[in-house]
Amino acid sequence: MSKIDDLISHIKTRHIGQTGKKVLMVEGPDDVQAFQAFLNKKNPTWEQSWYVAPAHGKSKVLAVLAKEPGWLGVIDRDEWTDDQVMGAAQQHANLFVLPRFCVESYLIVPNEIWQALPPRQRSKLPNGFNDLDQAIRGHLDIWIRHAALWQVIHPLYMRMRDAGFRGDILDDPPNAPDHAALQRILNDWLVGLVPTRIATEVDRAEHALRALPLNELFTRHLYAKKFYPMVIHRELDRLLGQKSEKERVQKMLRYLPVPADLDPLWARMDLPA
Repeated sequence: MSKIDDLISHIKTRHIGQTGKKVLMVEGPDDVQAFQAFLNKKNPTWEQSWYVAPAHGKSKVLAVLAKEPGWLGVIDRDEWTDDQVMGAAQQHANLFVLPRFCVESYLIVPNEIWQALPPRQRSKLPNGFNDLDQAIRGHLDIWIRHAALWQVIHPLYMRMRDAGFRGDILDDPPNAPDHAALQRILNDWLVGLVPTRIATEVDRAEHALRALPLNELFTRHLYAKKFYPMVIHRELDRLLGQKSEKERVQKMLRYLPVPADLDPLWARMDLPA
């Protein structure tokens, strides 16, 4: 039995049983926490019909969905293009791709953070929302550059990794490539690795990102997995007083409004919009 089969069996025997519940597969424990918080606000009785389970990886969510067409899965959008999202949706009818870069993107938008702050914490900011907004925007330059690098370099890295370069050279000792064969492998691997062209692509991507509306930048392009702990959490510590990152995430999720861009997911779960 494969690890995916083991995971499915575990969910069915330990968490569903004869309840008739459907399963919402998500990537990891952080996603479970976020979606449980949103669902609690959306419909307090959701647990009567659904169980949220972590698959521990995007590829594992997709593998589970392929075996369980009656279940629903959510994955981060990450750097996927619209065409890639459409392709994945065509391959997996039971897949929902987040409209934001990742689930942490629901923790970094300044006006949404402001809505999640109780009046006592808002009162600590002399200029109200403007203090919060400016503190976060002050970090954007370097993070826009990082977003451009992610947009160009990450797909390049994935292509090279998927090409099996290491395996072609190291995984078959009796057939280790000689000089000519090694050159052929290296030439195939290095196709497209033109430094000046790659650097120019990054610069162009950065220019395009800087022209975007701020909301689109925050929700679709900033690498929120790092932007939250390195910018949002630290600035909130500075502005409002120190808390552990775990406690702050829990409180933010508790008070954040249910994101409107998740309405299509609730509709697929047959929860009222």
